[in-house]
Amino acid sequence: YTEKYLNGDFTLIYATVKGAGHVAPEYKPKECYFMIDRFFAYFPL
Repeated sequence: YTEKYLNGDFTLIYATVKGAGHVAPEYKPKECYFMIDRFFAYFPL
């Protein structure tokens, strides 16, 4: 799930990994890896 907030020239992207709980990388490592990989490659989440 992602949500994008825009305010002038400031952008905030909120992303969650569904079903991962509090420590997402521990419970859903593959999903977290691909989310971070896409974020750093400037692809949409």
